[in-house]
Amino acid sequence: MTKLRGSFTLASGLFTLLCALQLASPYSVAHADQIVLLPPEGNADDDRRADVEDTMAATLRALGHTVIAGDTIQRGGVVGTPRTSDEMVAVAQANGAAWVLTSEIHPLTGQYRLLLRAGYAPIRRVEELDILVVVADETVRLRDILASMVRPAGLGEDALRLTGGEDAAAAEERERLLREQRERDAGEQAARDAAARETELQRQAEEEARARAEFERREAERAQERRDARAAEFDRRERYAASAENPWLAQLGFSGAGLMVFPDPPGPNQGGGLLGALELRVGHGIGSVRGLEVRGGLDVVFGATNAVNLLVGAVYLTSPFSFPLHLGGGAELGAFINTSGAREPGFLIRGSFVAAYRLAPRLYVEVAPGLTVVSAAGGLVALGASARIGYRF
Repeated sequence: MTKLRGSFTLASGLFTLLCALQLASPYSVAHADQIVLLPPEGNADDDRRADVEDTMAATLRALGHTVIAGDTIQRGGVVGTPRTSDEMVAVAQANGAAWVLTSEIHPLTGQYRLLLRAGYAPIRRVEELDILVVVADETVRLRDILASMVRPAGLGEDALRLTGGEDAAAAEERERLLREQRERDAGEQAARDAAARETELQRQAEEEARARAEFERREAERAQERRDARAAEFDRRERYAASAENPWLAQLGFSGAGLMVFPDPPGPNQGGGLLGALELRVGHGIGSVRGLEVRGGLDVVFGATNAVNLLVGAVYLTSPFSFPLHLGGGAELGAFINTSGAREPGFLIRGSFVAAYRLAPRLYVEVAPGLTVVSAAGGLVALGASARIGYRF
C-alpha cells in the first residue's frame, strides 16, 4: 500500500477549525485557484512526460482552475524542483498561486506510476500520492486524482480510495520499483553534485591561477618599466665637460694644506706648518673624450711661506650616477715662485681626487683633496684640499 506523506508547518486550533469548515462546505471538493504545474520528472521518455503534463493541465482547467505552466513559471529563487513546504510556498508566492504541483512518471507495461505532490501555500501543506495510472483510463483517472488532491481540505480518506485495489504482491513490487528508482535518482543526483563541486573547485583553482599569473605578469611589467626608466635616466645622465655649447670653465676657490715636510732650515716668514691659497682656474673640455678637461691656473700662497704658483693640468671625471655628481682625479704641474725669503723658484707637482657637483645649469661646486710636492725652499710636501666654485660658458 502506498505511503501518504503530509508536511504541516502550522498546527493550531484555528487550523483544525478551518479544515472542519472546509470539509463541511459544498466547495470542499473543488475550488477554483491558480495552480503552478511544473514539468513532470521521472524515467519516462520526453513524449510520455509531455502527454501526461498536457492531460493534467487540461484536466485542471476543466475543473475550473487557472494553470501556470511551461516558461511562464517564476521560480522564486528555488533551484530545481521544489520539494519542501518552504520551496513550494516560495514558488507559489512568486506566481501568485495557491497550489504547486510536481510529478514523477515511471513507465510500466500499459500503465505508469505517478508520484504526485501538491503544495497548498495558504497553510504550507504538502501532500504526496503514489498511484498507478492505466493508460486506457488515463483521463478519468487523472480527473479523479486531481479533483481529490487539489482542494483546501486535502486528500483525507480519498487517499485510501485512490490507492486501493492493489494486492500485497503488487504493492510490494511497486514499493520495490519506487525504492530502486529513488536510489538511482539519489545516486545520479549525488554524482551530479560531486561533478558540480569538482567543476567548481577546478574553476576556482583555474581562476586563482589566472589571477596569480596576471598579478605576477603586471608586477614583472612594472619592475621592467622601472628598470627601463632607471636605465634610460642613467643613459641620459649629464657627463662632465661634454657640452659643446659651454666648453669653458672659470673657477675661483680657496685651499688649505698642512706641511708634512718642512724646509731645512725654516724660512723667516713661515707661519707655522700651514699653507693657504687663493686659487683661480680656467678649463676647457675635450669634446672627443667625455669627462676630460685641461686646465691652467694661478695660486696665491700664504702661511708658512708666501708664493705664487703658475699651473697647467687636467682632470678626468666620470659620471656614475643619474644625478649630476662627477667623480675622478686630476694632476697639475707648474712653477712655485717664492715671494718671501730667498725667493727661490721651484717646480710643483700636485695630485688630487676631484668631486664636482652641478648646483645650477652652469654653476658647479668642486672639492679636491690632494698631495702637493714643491722642490723650492728646501723641499715642501703638503697634504690639503681645495674648494672651488665654477661657471661654465
